Amino acid sequence: MLRWRGGGNEAGLGIVVHINRDQFILATSEAADRLRERIAAALRAGGAFVAMGDHPRAPEVLITPSTPVRIEHAPDIAALAEVDDGAEFVDFDTYRLP
Repeated sequence: MLRWRGGGNEAGLGIVVHINRDQFILATSEAADRLRERIAAALRAGGAFVAMGDHPRAPEVLITPSTPVRIEHAPDIAALAEVDDGAEFVDFDTYRLP
């Protein structure tokens, strides 16, 4: 499940937080730093629910010492779309075999 928590930071990137099988995208590195601190506090407490963003209605996830968490920078999707890899686009819905 991918839950968007903002667009992208000033460089056009987002910060992706992977928790269990869920992914949350934060808009700025400052938001990621705040979330990292909340996760660390939950771990020091032995476990707690942590809001996955600064919005009042952000989803909360139970963080325990056994919860897998990974934080990474998302690729700039717009920049990736502009790269010419030499591949041709084929629309399989309209493609007819010869």
